[in-house]
Amino acid sequence: MESFRAAIIAVCTLSAGICLADNMTSGTKLGGQLRSVLRLIMAIVIIAPFAGGTASMELPQTDDYILEYNGSEGMYIDELERQTAENVGEVLAQQLTAAGISFGEITVEVNISEDMSISINRVRIRTEQRAETEEVIRSSLGCETEVSYEAD
Repeated sequence: MESFRAAIIAVCTLSAGICLADNMTSGTKLGGQLRSVLRLIMAIVIIAPFAGGTASMELPQTDDYILEYNGSEGMYIDELERQTAENVGEVLAQQLTAAGISFGEITVEVNISEDMSISINRVRIRTEQRAETEEVIRSSLGCETEVSYEAD
């Protein structure tokens, strides 16, 4: 670690020296030669700790930084189910309104399987027009969708 510190201090000092020498000897033949010599010295200072074997860099173990994402996947699926149920409920509400059916609250139960396929299990709705409502819902979501009615 000390060799790295010494190399960094040397590089900073040489950089300042190059800048100072460049400002003092700009445009002269001596300036170009001085810059070349100082850059060569800087390259030697940077390479020396590695070439001499005194500096060894150890990379950190990546196992320390691997995070467990199982919890976030569950949160993602829960949020996806909630958002899907909300969107399907909004679409059904628009379709029922367009069909002239009066209704109350719509609740959609959504299930997302391990292969991320979405299935709509049940739709709960408050309405007096049950036959028409069931026809609209099943034509939109499929015949296997269960439609249950809540009491007012």
